[in-house]
Amino acid sequence: MPDLSTTELRANLIKVMSIGVKPLAPAAILKALPVGGRPSSKLLKVELARMAADGLLVRLPGKTDKYVAAPIESWAKRALLDELGSGPKTLAKLKKTLTPAGTPLWADLSASLLAAGRMFEHPPRTGSGPTLFALTPPDPAAYFAKELEKLIGGLVKRGFEAAAVRAAIVHYLGEAAQGDPTREEPTGGGAPAFTADTLLAALHRLDPRVAQGATVPIGRLREHLHAQGPANKARFDSLLLSLAGRGVLELQSHAWPARLTDADREALVSNGRDGWFDSVALPRGPA
Repeated sequence: MPDLSTTELRANLIKVMSIGVKPLAPAAILKALPVGGRPSSKLLKVELARMAADGLLVRLPGKTDKYVAAPIESWAKRALLDELGSGPKTLAKLKKTLTPAGTPLWADLSASLLAAGRMFEHPPRTGSGPTLFALTPPDPAAYFAKELEKLIGGLVKRGFEAAAVRAAIVHYLGEAAQGDPTREEPTGGGAPAFTADTLLAALHRLDPRVAQGATVPIGRLREHLHAQGPANKARFDSLLLSLAGRGVLELQSHAWPARLTDADREALVSNGRDGWFDSVALPRGPA
């Protein structure tokens, strides 16, 4: 065996123990030391015990003693973050990672990591599921996706097109940004508000065959939604054009715009190029 000084051996041991976060038994530590710097197994165990007594290492008792770098709080934090690097984990899994020696640190350590934004709590995905912890915030889509598919499936069974249902959901919930013409806003004076949701529902009420490609006259839809007044007409027209531009609806042009009277045009929607849309339908295609 090489004649190693205590200083050299300790330096080698600290270097080995600082590389990873997994607790190591003496045999694993001996194997990790440089070939020319390996003491006898007996001498290694003596030195490990001395370093633990000096506060340089922490001994984790068990069937076989294992060691981690001191202080144990720093090791526990690194161990948790390393474990979370492979994805969300349950509390049981994280406490197992900490080992019995580090488990009492969980409360303070988790509170610190959560407050610092280095760890995030994920609510159970089912009523009886476990709470998870991860390095990133929970994604709401992971929670509502299955329920949303159930909702869509239920409406499809009732005769709606899946594409139309999805479009309605997106524009009702996801497009409610400031200034978006599909966003529901108070119109004042008790006048109705128009949204993608109310408009699509009105189409299905006026003609249930719209899901199979039937068209609905814009004048009839406008009257059904009480969109005759100047303010309501502008909002209604803007909503139709916005939804058509996004592929949620299809607007069909009047075949003879030159023959339209002023009164006729009031009931229709201008295309901005001397043409007029007179009917609306849902886009056809695969669900």
